[in-house]
Amino acid sequence: MRRLRPLVFGGVVLALLLALSGGVVWFYRLEYRHLRQQAVGQILTIGQSKARELTHFLEQHIEDGELLMEDPFLPGALRAFMTEGDRTETRAALAQMLRRHVGRRYQNALVLDPAGRPVFSFTPRTPAVDAGIPPLLRQAFAAQRPLLTDLHVDGQGGNPHYGLLVPFLASDRTDAAPLAAVVLIRSADAVIHPLLRSWPVPTLTAETTLSRRDGQEVLFLGPVRHRVDAAFKLRLPLARDRLPEGRAARGYQGVVEGIDYREREVLAYVTQVPHTPWLLVAKQDRDELFADWRQRSRMILVGFWSLALGIIGLAAMVWQRADRVHGRRIHEQESRLQSLSVEKSLILDSIGDAVIAVQADGSIRYMNRTAAELTGWPETEAEGRPLTEVFRIINAETRLPAENPVDKVMRLGVVVGLANHTVLVARDGTERPITDSAAPIRNAKGGVDGVVLVFRDQSIEHDYRTLFQRMLNGFAVHELIYDTAGRPVDYRFLSVNPAFERLTGLQAEKVVGRSIMTVLPQTEPEWIDSYAKVVQTSQPLVMERYSRELDRHFLVTAFQTGPRHFATIFHDVTDRKRMERELIASERKFRSLTDDVLDNTEAAVCVLDASCRVVWLNRAMERYFGLDRDRAIGQDNRLLIAGHTAKAVEDPEAFARRLLASYADNTSAEMFECHVLPHGDRADRWLQHWSQPIEAGIYAGGRIEHYYDISERKRSELELRRLLLAIEQSGDSVMVLDADRTIRYVNQAFEQTTGFTRGEVVGRPIDGFAASLLADDRNGEIWRRAAQGKRFRLRMHNRRKDGTDLAEDVSIAPVFDKDGRLVNYVFVSHDETAQLRMEEELQQAQRLESTALLAGGIAHDFNNMLGVILGNAELALETIERENPAYGCLQAIQKAGNLSVAITQQLLTFASRQIVKPRELELDVVVKDQLKMLRHLLGERSRLVWRPAGSHDWLVKVDPNQIMQILTNLCLNARDAMPDGGTLTIATGRVQVPGRSDDGETARAADDYVTLKVSDTGAGMDTGTQARMFEPFFTTKTRGRGSGLGLATVHGIVQQNGGFIRVRSRIGAGTELTIHLPAIRRAVPAADPPGRAAEPDQQPGRGRTVLVVEDEVAILKVCRAMLERLGFRVLPAATQQAACRLADRHGASIDLLLTDVMMPGMNGIELARHLRQSHPALKVLFMSGYTDDVVARQDIMEAGVCFLQKPFTSESLAASVQAALQGRAGAILPRSSPV
Repeated sequence: MRRLRPLVFGGVVLALLLALSGGVVWFYRLEYRHLRQQAVGQILTIGQSKARELTHFLEQHIEDGELLMEDPFLPGALRAFMTEGDRTETRAALAQMLRRHVGRRYQNALVLDPAGRPVFSFTPRTPAVDAGIPPLLRQAFAAQRPLLTDLHVDGQGGNPHYGLLVPFLASDRTDAAPLAAVVLIRSADAVIHPLLRSWPVPTLTAETTLSRRDGQEVLFLGPVRHRVDAAFKLRLPLARDRLPEGRAARGYQGVVEGIDYREREVLAYVTQVPHTPWLLVAKQDRDELFADWRQRSRMILVGFWSLALGIIGLAAMVWQRADRVHGRRIHEQESRLQSLSVEKSLILDSIGDAVIAVQADGSIRYMNRTAAELTGWPETEAEGRPLTEVFRIINAETRLPAENPVDKVMRLGVVVGLANHTVLVARDGTERPITDSAAPIRNAKGGVDGVVLVFRDQSIEHDYRTLFQRMLNGFAVHELIYDTAGRPVDYRFLSVNPAFERLTGLQAEKVVGRSIMTVLPQTEPEWIDSYAKVVQTSQPLVMERYSRELDRHFLVTAFQTGPRHFATIFHDVTDRKRMERELIASERKFRSLTDDVLDNTEAAVCVLDASCRVVWLNRAMERYFGLDRDRAIGQDNRLLIAGHTAKAVEDPEAFARRLLASYADNTSAEMFECHVLPHGDRADRWLQHWSQPIEAGIYAGGRIEHYYDISERKRSELELRRLLLAIEQSGDSVMVLDADRTIRYVNQAFEQTTGFTRGEVVGRPIDGFAASLLADDRNGEIWRRAAQGKRFRLRMHNRRKDGTDLAEDVSIAPVFDKDGRLVNYVFVSHDETAQLRMEEELQQAQRLESTALLAGGIAHDFNNMLGVILGNAELALETIERENPAYGCLQAIQKAGNLSVAITQQLLTFASRQIVKPRELELDVVVKDQLKMLRHLLGERSRLVWRPAGSHDWLVKVDPNQIMQILTNLCLNARDAMPDGGTLTIATGRVQVPGRSDDGETARAADDYVTLKVSDTGAGMDTGTQARMFEPFFTTKTRGRGSGLGLATVHGIVQQNGGFIRVRSRIGAGTELTIHLPAIRRAVPAADPPGRAAEPDQQPGRGRTVLVVEDEVAILKVCRAMLERLGFRVLPAATQQAACRLADRHGASIDLLLTDVMMPGMNGIELARHLRQSHPALKVLFMSGYTDDVVARQDIMEAGVCFLQKPFTSESLAASVQAALQGRAGAILPRSSPV
């Protein structure tokens, strides 16, 4: 049994130790889990709070951008700046618009074009645009909403900042093109960095970082606590798995454990800031978080080992029997004292209050860790030192040393407290307000062996207490009181500050602890209901209420402080309410004055206060702009302008810009004009705005505006402008002289007509510009009569600036002022130069026409006589033999007659009376026949050179008389161009011209052309003359020497025959005209069959009857003789009536009507039409010496009608008669030919 006793004793001891160990382990784990949950909850709460604050801050920026987009004036200023360019006015207007939005929140504002280039900066320095801005700008324009830019720095060492990018379109349409973007720039030091640096509880290691992913690295965007200058410089690789920022970049959100940039283990909350690439990490070192736990674990371990050692020691004492009982007891007591001492030390170090144990002599025996921190003295250094050296306290108000509490305790032997306003001065000089007490340490006999001093840091409580006591507003804390049904019926005062007592007149000792219905029984129920709503909803409340009990007005702010508790802040607004009532009364008096006086004036008046609100406006203002005075008074005039007033004027943007600029710089007067458009009851009128700042009185800092109706003046100005515009744009020259006959004004027509500019004539006397007038008025009669009010109209001949003649029809009128004094003369001149030239040209044309009529008449009569001569000569030659001496005389008569026929043809050509007979001919032959006449026209001083083409394969289809006209006109022009003689060269040829467009002048007729080139060595023409050379009546010759119709005739003939003309000319080098006529290849004549040639029929008219009508009896006889010799039966008639009788008598036996065209009474055309009514099959052959206008008008050249030109031979008569009988037309007569 004795042997088992040690084993049993040892087993019991071991079991006790194991049970104790298990209990300690279970308690250790439970405490650690609880403490960790608290740490995780703290980090989670702080991190989420930081993220919410940052998100809310960024959302406020987005709201700023939306307000900026809704600004009614900024888009107009932006459009003006972007479209009109960087001018001083547009830049100032844009800066004024942006100033209201930049304010104190943003440091700068940029304007970017759609490509992202800065075009405007609110500050003098334009910052660089980050590379990420252009894609973000395109995204903003696409979404049409503001976006935030990323944090970035400008260059090396710049401060981090970010921007709010606000897009604007070119118009209000959603599909409009981008116009510009406004970027509001704010430094990160303003809010973001302070938010990152703050931590809600005292800490040495906790911090909040902001970063983003940059490739395979994490870039820190803001400052960090433990490294200097880390923003945009600290980069860590994503490969570090336990880096909290790296885990956030990989998408994790929540509380994590990791290792930060210092290689320290931390507990962190990681998340990504919504709508940004920013990563927010709130973290704290594990060592700091679990510092208290380590201290407590040490205490647990010490306690455990103390208990274990106690158990072992107790077991040892039990084991050592009687001989060592006293020793075991002493050892046990020492062990217990040691354990209690250690445990006491651990407990004292764990509490939050500072504890100092002082011996009776005043030296420090012990102090805990809190006391060491507050005094700044380590425990090892403080032990044994006098308390007054370590624990230095002073009075905060007097700054004198406070009484040592230890001395008082030792003296009195009771617990004492520190006096109010006691401040502890630490070793390093830091001052902290403290409070609490000192108690005596008594021995077993009741004596005092020392003093224990317990104190607490009251810095935070002191600050709040100071604020509570010193704030100017009344402050009170209340508790809501409910009845048995749970309804709020009253509230109790828990505490009040001095300001509350001063504002309400209620003393704290009379209200604290008492309810409002006890203190103020007549309190309105609305007060209790409002406070109950604050407690029930936790929503703060701001209200303005009147207390009948206290007869005062209060502005009250109420907020919940806890369950059933709330606090109130009072501000006495009684004086303000009284002033408002007095102001309303004063305004009523003012309005009575204004309504009675200013409402009856036609000038519109509007009065604004210092905040631009409408104080008053009169009825004229209502009427002019369509306003409602009762609604307008009290409104912000800037909003009223944007919403109503500006829309009433013609240019609302300019109107609003001028007014808003005067409000922004309210230091000077402003004056401008505006046009109010009619709408509804609002009339159309012009107003003159005049405004100035109000410098004194209750509206000092405001502005008064006047609008004067200037519609009548504007209408007068408009009429004057119209009159001046009409004069300026008049086609007649207008010249205004003063009374001294000095030129004061000329219009544009004067400059264009005379060639003189205004600067050359204004201020000069009229003497140099009205020479003919002054010459005709040598005695000044015109001026004297004009001064008497007479008006004159006369013709003046002056010269232009270039020396050319100027003929003017001038009207002179005097101008008198209202007093009857002569002030001006008005000259109105109409340029008659062209009209006079046309009159002269018309007279010349009429002279030519008269000459042509005379020549045509002579040629007609001469042709009739030649017809008789040549006809009788031909008949006589056929009746006599060649040996007869008279035969030669008859031939000479016939030759002379043929030469006379050529002369009459030239006269008819000049008189334009010839018949147009286009036929195929060889141009060289026609030109050669005209050379003699052309040399005669050219004169002896000039030489004519003829260069024929020499080819007989190509012909042209044209009337040879027209070729003669062309050569005659060109020869005459060349002669005039060579007054001293020269060389005229005429050449023919053939060319091939590529296909030409149909533009009138160069219309394509054929690819092959025969050319007629006429060139001279004369003076040549400039380009201006060449451009007008083919115009009718255009001539460069002197008056009376040319009609201007020659080249026009040539151009008309060439164009009529399907050709065109090319001109080459140069001043001093002569002129060359090349006429192109369509070429026709000569047909190869068919070979006659072999055998005897057929003999001509000597009597082709055998068996046929011809009715011949001719008023000239001699020609009638010749025609009858010629036709009868050809075998025709002839019915002669000298009058139309005789012809009609013969036609009626012979009827259908008549085969052909041969009639003269021009006869007295009924002409040949009318006769033919009359006879064809009864004889439709009757053939007609006309004959005439020329064709009169009646021939062209009646179109005698109808299908089947032939024409015979006088004089004619038997052969030509036979051919024409045969052609007429066979129904073949013999000529084509054009409607008109140019003269």
